[in-house]
Amino acid sequence: MHSISIFPVAPPHKYSSGNTVAQEPSCITWLNTQAPNSVSYISFGTLVEISKEQFLEIARGLAESEQPFLWVVRPKLVNGSESSLPEEFLEAVAGRGHVVTWAPQQQVLAHPAIGGFWTHCGWNSTIEIICEGVPMICLPFFGDQKENAEC
Repeated sequence: MHSISIFPVAPPHKYSSGNTVAQEPSCITWLNTQAPNSVSYISFGTLVEISKEQFLEIARGLAESEQPFLWVVRPKLVNGSESSLPEEFLEAVAGRGHVVTWAPQQQVLAHPAIGGFWTHCGWNSTIEIICEGVPMICLPFFGDQKENAEC
């Protein structure tokens, strides 16, 4: 008789994080106007908080990249407080950048315009990325995110 070892590697199904931010369907409408594989999607999930300096550096990089992007800037992303983007950023990215407070991530990742995903590598995001085959840039913060990024 052979013994079988079982190693649980993840939650058995997608779980709710308790996110109460309303999704913005405008992002799908905007993605429909973009060329295939041209848009970078940036989202750090429901729990990650970044510093004001990180927030402004990401904004500067996106503005200077001159590439189309969809960025989820949810409430409390910046040090747990409300965050606002500088007016000059919004002017610089008008037409090629779209900022929302929340997005229907599975739909976004499945959209033909998405060419890459800058992610925190939370479990749900990692599974969705793998299922859609989207290239990713990893910026893990805590928990299982570092291990997910290394896989």
